[in-house]
Amino acid sequence: MDSAMITTLTPVQCARTPRFTTGSGWRVRDMALGADGSVALSGRQSGTWRTFIDLFFIDPDCTDKCRIIFSKEFEKSPHSSNRYVSYISSVQIVTCCDDTIELINYNQQSTTLSRTFRGRAASMAVSEEGDQHIFVGSLRSNKVIVFSSSGLTELKTITLTGLQDGGYVYELGVMGAATHTLCVRTAGYKALVYNITGDVHTELTAMNNTQAWSIAVSSELMMVLWFGGTLITAHHIPSIIGGGRHSSLADRDGGRHIVVCFKMDKSSTIRIKDNRLITVDWSTGEVKVYGKEDVFSLPTLLPALSSTINETEVTKLANYFKITSDQSITDIRVLVQHLTDAGSITRQNIVHLISACRDLDLRDAAQILSSYQSKQKHNVPHGLLYSEKELREKILALEEEKRRNAVLSEELLEVRCSLKNTSDDLRQSQNDHRQAQMEMAEESKALAEVMEQLKRIGGEREKETQQTAGSSTEDRQDDHTVVKDLSLAAAYGRLRVKVADDLTLDDSLRLAMLLNLPRAHVDRLRRVSFIETPGTHLLDMFMEQDIINMFDITNLQKGLLHIGLMKTNTLLLVPYQKDVDRDKYERNKTDELLDWPDPDDIAARPTTPQSYIQVDTEEGIVDDHTTTVPGDHATTETGDRLETPHHQHNPYIEHVIGQEGGTINIAGTSLVVPAGALEDDHVIGVEVIRDTDMYLPGNDDRSRITPLIKLHPDDCKLSVPVCVTIPHSAVIPEPDQHAVTTYTGHKNTDTDEVTWEEGKLTSTLTSKTVSIYTNHLSYLLVNLVSNETEQKHIIRVVPVVEGISSPKDDVVMSVFLCKDTDEDYNLLLEDHRTKVRLGNYVTYTLVRSAAASPLELRVRSEDDAYSLIGETLTKFDIEHVCRASRVQYDFQLKRNRDITVNIAIIDAKLTVQQSGQSATVTVLKTKATNLVVSAETSQQYLAQITEPGPYSALKKEVASRLDKDRCEKLAVCFELTPVERESVLENGESGQLLMKILDERELIMPNKMIDLYEGLKAIHLDKVARLILSYMDTSDEERKQDVAENANQGNAVMKDSVTPVHRDEELRDLLDEGFTRVDATLALKLSSRQLGLARQILQLKYRHIDSVPSSPGYYLHSEEILTSLGGFVNLEDTVAQIHMPSGALSEDRIISLGIVDAPDAEGPLAGRTPRLSPIIRCEPDGLELNRPCILRIPHCALVRNDQTDIDVYYGQTQNDRIGWNNVPSDANATMKSSHLEVVLKKLGLIGLHAADHPDMRKRLRVIPFISRMTDDTETLTVSVWFYNDEDTEHKILMHNEVSRSGRILLHHPESFTLERMKKSMYLSVRSTNLHCSLPEEERRIEINQDALWLQGRHRIDLHLRITDMTDEVGLDISSLYWWKRTDHFHFRINKNVKELRAESDSLDPFPVETSKHKDMVKSFRKLRLDLSRCITADTAEHLSRTMGLNKETTSEIKHSREPAILLLDTLIDSSLISMTHLSPLEKALVENSNEAAASLVQEFRKTNRTSYLWNT
Repeated sequence: MDSAMITTLTPVQCARTPRFTTGSGWRVRDMALGADGSVALSGRQSGTWRTFIDLFFIDPDCTDKCRIIFSKEFEKSPHSSNRYVSYISSVQIVTCCDDTIELINYNQQSTTLSRTFRGRAASMAVSEEGDQHIFVGSLRSNKVIVFSSSGLTELKTITLTGLQDGGYVYELGVMGAATHTLCVRTAGYKALVYNITGDVHTELTAMNNTQAWSIAVSSELMMVLWFGGTLITAHHIPSIIGGGRHSSLADRDGGRHIVVCFKMDKSSTIRIKDNRLITVDWSTGEVKVYGKEDVFSLPTLLPALSSTINETEVTKLANYFKITSDQSITDIRVLVQHLTDAGSITRQNIVHLISACRDLDLRDAAQILSSYQSKQKHNVPHGLLYSEKELREKILALEEEKRRNAVLSEELLEVRCSLKNTSDDLRQSQNDHRQAQMEMAEESKALAEVMEQLKRIGGEREKETQQTAGSSTEDRQDDHTVVKDLSLAAAYGRLRVKVADDLTLDDSLRLAMLLNLPRAHVDRLRRVSFIETPGTHLLDMFMEQDIINMFDITNLQKGLLHIGLMKTNTLLLVPYQKDVDRDKYERNKTDELLDWPDPDDIAARPTTPQSYIQVDTEEGIVDDHTTTVPGDHATTETGDRLETPHHQHNPYIEHVIGQEGGTINIAGTSLVVPAGALEDDHVIGVEVIRDTDMYLPGNDDRSRITPLIKLHPDDCKLSVPVCVTIPHSAVIPEPDQHAVTTYTGHKNTDTDEVTWEEGKLTSTLTSKTVSIYTNHLSYLLVNLVSNETEQKHIIRVVPVVEGISSPKDDVVMSVFLCKDTDEDYNLLLEDHRTKVRLGNYVTYTLVRSAAASPLELRVRSEDDAYSLIGETLTKFDIEHVCRASRVQYDFQLKRNRDITVNIAIIDAKLTVQQSGQSATVTVLKTKATNLVVSAETSQQYLAQITEPGPYSALKKEVASRLDKDRCEKLAVCFELTPVERESVLENGESGQLLMKILDERELIMPNKMIDLYEGLKAIHLDKVARLILSYMDTSDEERKQDVAENANQGNAVMKDSVTPVHRDEELRDLLDEGFTRVDATLALKLSSRQLGLARQILQLKYRHIDSVPSSPGYYLHSEEILTSLGGFVNLEDTVAQIHMPSGALSEDRIISLGIVDAPDAEGPLAGRTPRLSPIIRCEPDGLELNRPCILRIPHCALVRNDQTDIDVYYGQTQNDRIGWNNVPSDANATMKSSHLEVVLKKLGLIGLHAADHPDMRKRLRVIPFISRMTDDTETLTVSVWFYNDEDTEHKILMHNEVSRSGRILLHHPESFTLERMKKSMYLSVRSTNLHCSLPEEERRIEINQDALWLQGRHRIDLHLRITDMTDEVGLDISSLYWWKRTDHFHFRINKNVKELRAESDSLDPFPVETSKHKDMVKSFRKLRLDLSRCITADTAEHLSRTMGLNKETTSEIKHSREPAILLLDTLIDSSLISMTHLSPLEKALVENSNEAAASLVQEFRKTNRTSYLWNT
């Protein structure tokens, strides 16, 4: 290569980021170029070793000529490593530092995903072709790690050969799509080319340069910046590797395949993108841009060309172009200048020179020139790159191939003729088979009807025999009549098959709507298959509804005449009706639902007005397809399909919720608003957003398991947390082994951007749902945190098809993939209810993993009448299927007009499979006539299912109340465009136009009125806003009725329900009298809106009753009636006590004290402080006292002095969980030696938080239980319980283990003291009996001391294997102080086998029934009998509903002979009431105005005040 030819390029732009100032210490390590022209720099700062990323555009108008779009500094890494950066997309970059790789969304200025890996990064690159993968070179290692760009999943590791000891990849580039080629600059300044397996191809050199400073990759070129930082060469890599593979560096390129060569200003790093070269200096941060036209130009090409063409070859080229000159041309520069002057070549087009090199067999030069040409804007057609010789050879080859194709065409024609004959024979066989199927169906239906008739006659005869026993048989039914009825039954069965075969989908829909079948029944007609036709469904419904029967088909005849099916009536129904006995017809006559049509109308109709019928003629079965257009004569339609519009919205529901709370359910998602959460009435909405373009946090798509939930209105603050329960899509067999991350999104009203907060909400995960507790209404999202490598998801495959207007039309089918839940399935059917379902859905189980293969959907047409258009195989990404709510695939079956068939059959086979998994195959088969729907019927059906009802009336009423001024204000609230506002104000009917615009833009919808309500409230139209509330209450009741009707019909519906609330003048009167909204609303409901009766109910309630809400689990409970003079409430045999001072109560009250026993319940600040005391409930919950009371609570701590740094928290129960307020109350608490003393001014659920002192110790008890055994028992479970050393815990544990679970106490409890210690504590267990053995791992078990310290109860289970047990069980259980060599405790157990038998008596911890308890039981039995006399069946039904029993139980109670007894027994069995917990029953009786029964319960409570277990 002639160095004299090398030109020096001048940069067209220079810039420097503000970071690089004198003495700043920042150094550039990596650079990347974006597709939008942006530049990314990364590196670190000397001394502090902080790292940075700068993203900017080079803009001459900006300071330093850089327009920064993203800039971030990072803290020092553990190993002071450099930072590397690359582009992933137009909004996302990937960065790597040390052992951490991150994805950053620089538009959102946030990190979306982060992963760690083994090793430390030394370089990084992203493949730009094919699948985007991230390649990271390891520091001081020959390893290159490959990651996926979506989830940063580690895919593989490439080991590079040929690197010297300690060598590693200092700079990295990736080339190619299918098989990547790695371009490497090593730490030893070598420029190497590797294949994807890590084998080295070659080492690049140029002009005796072997030390490379930097490399850049662009398409097929690798650019190298050589030692000194000024010389750049571009190498054509495909020419170098040539498909070969080398294992050493023996082969060097030597510069043979250089395309361009030039010099530039000194730099340290180069990158190229779209022919634009950019360089940067590592110390100054100065960025320089070199023009596209300068980098790939004729001056930069000449040095490379001179190294491959000698002087003789230059002369040959000059003669080839017939250049005339005074002397021979031997210099390539002179030749190029002549060609340029003559116009034979230009900078962008050197095709003629390429052709000349090919003709003269200058292959290396031709390859270099072709590579240069490919980099120009105007690429040349591929054919011009061949020489004349090569073109002649290709023409000869094409002519030979054409001749062979002609021979093959003749052979193919012969085969086609043969196949056509075979196809005709096969089609005839198919027609014969279908005819045989039709005859078989007729006979099967006939046999079914005969059997049904025989059953009916047999029943009649049996009844007749019982009534006429001993008399003569001359009055019995004549055998001839029986035979005649059986013959008629067979004929009736055949008739139903023939009529159903004649009825198309269009005919069936018209008949169903004509005879006013329920909408759910009409929807069933749109599910068809080869056996289940619309006609079959319709006739079955007619029989179910008693519209027709075997003796009377008059309604069917009238219907056929009304819709114009005269031939079916004449040929089938009329002959059958003549054979029906007149007397039988009169006795079994159905109600007349239609009048006979006017004969003149029938005569005026066309002879064949039905949409599609098959007529038997002498020529055979022919198709007669005509339709009747309203207002016109019959015309033939040939294929325009009616597109019935449908709207697919996100499921949404809203309702008015007040202080009393309520529940909203929508698409499987439930929102529970507890009482007191809202201070006033609010319209609360729930929206389930399944697919959204919104940015969502946690961009690892594999972790998202729920749809996005939007709670309306935005950022509505609540006094008490609400519970949102959302179904999730993950298959989680063990929820305890997983965790979830919750995200809360708050929308900025100014920018419409959503800001996400992570992990600030309490959540509960189950196998099917996740529950979230929040104090704000906002966006909610849940991600799964799981280490599983594989998950399974179940989907439903639902095929549907568009209706057609003619059997000769093409058919468009859609296959939907949705989640395997009834909510998603019903929502899918609701969105596409105008389409026809092909049979039932099938399910398929997906396997989801990091390297999961895609889901394959394959469709094949099995009938020649239809051919499949488009792709037969479609692949879906597993992540997309699992993440989306539904996936749709459409395909078209084209009707083959050349094939004539009697009955067109749509027969498609659908296969769903994931590679390596089993396949699911479903056959989509039906007659084309089953899909025929006319435009008239579709419009009628669509109008029926979209009938607006009260919605239109509401819009009209609201519009009439709006003047222009209020329309303008409302338009501003809805943010209408200026054009829309102007049109509203200029229109004469401003209100109507405004409502029309809001409806068309879907700002309001029948089930979405919250924005209109809020807007009317904002412009102070409260009366008009109340219209919205009334509409919503009415729509709720109608929705409930629709749900009930559909449930009675056995159809699955989407259950959207709300808790209704009534509002009227009576409610305001009661509120003015001082009653609460909750009580007043309930009283009005119970009194049927009678104000006087409601007032009496409230007076009774406020005089006698206190609400006692239920708590999770079982608890010790005691209650007393205290007066204003005060008193005590004690839990017997414990120190737990309430001392109510004089004056604390204003009137007589029932005060109760209970110990909450919820093993899973956690106290305030759980997991951080020891659990020293039980959770106490003082009731009535929320009662404010005039003077503070004193609450004593037992504890198990050992303290030297009284401790006062104790916080008191109030809690509440929701969905069997205890939630605690975030801020401690102002109540005072002191820990004394034996109890905690709490001073309260408000009653409720009390939890205590005591500081964890270093010298604090905790008293514990340990007690063993054993399960009972039977003759076939092989393993006995021994449970060793550790629990707080106080009597309440002991009582409850004994009750749960012995009385409820039936286990046997092995030994009396022992106590020991637990200290905060770092050494381990072990449980030693050995069997002292030869017939008993323990697993090796259970003979010495480490005890979780954190569980003992932080929890109130902890259990260890031992599994004792027994063989030939005949005498006794012997165990030795102990635990030692490791430093004292003394026992914490030591149990020596010997238990006789007879005591362990299941039939032995339970060792009840309360075996002695005191006289007080006997009296209480006797009194309760009397109360039960007295209540049965006061409670009627209707009252029992109302009480059942009030107490929350389900519909089936309520119905059973109502129809029982003793409804009151059954009601009480059911409530006791359900643990809703007990002898010591009758408050809920008393409250329900007062609410139902049964004062006598309520007085009986109240008297029992006064007489039998005691402490006892709540559920005994």
